[in-house]
Amino acid sequence: MDAIKIAKNAFSIVGILLLTGTFFMYESTNEFLKTSITAEGKVIDLLQSRSSSSSDNSITYKPLVRFIEKKGTKIEFTSSTSSNPPSYHVGEKVEVLYNPESPNNAKIKGFFSIWGGVTIVGTIGLVFFIVGASIFIFHKNESSFLRH
Repeated sequence: MDAIKIAKNAFSIVGILLLTGTFFMYESTNEFLKTSITAEGKVIDLLQSRSSSSSDNSITYKPLVRFIEKKGTKIEFTSSTSSNPPSYHVGEKVEVLYNPESPNNAKIKGFFSIWGGVTIVGTIGLVFFIVGASIFIFHKNESSFLRH
């Protein structure tokens, strides 16, 4: 098997797997949105998160949010998304989405908090798939051109 065929297959397969994962993440997020209710939350702290994958070991900040769910229980959760500079400040009021069956799995109501994973994985999957398909199309056209 030559290098072009390996690259074509690898990029295409990884792209298809990532796009399949994106579909399931999308469905899970949609289900979360269908079953969620809103509450007003408050950012009570900004937790430092050091990126181990970054070569500069940069620090980002995740908001720690407190809200009261419909039964009156105080719930605290840490957002799964972090940024530098921080996207929120301590004391800021935020809208929270949560499933009444599992209020600890809450999210801040914001595009990236809800759709960030789907967007990132989908974009990477699409790039891999396009590269694999492009190699396939280019290599196929090059092969047929050389035969004539």
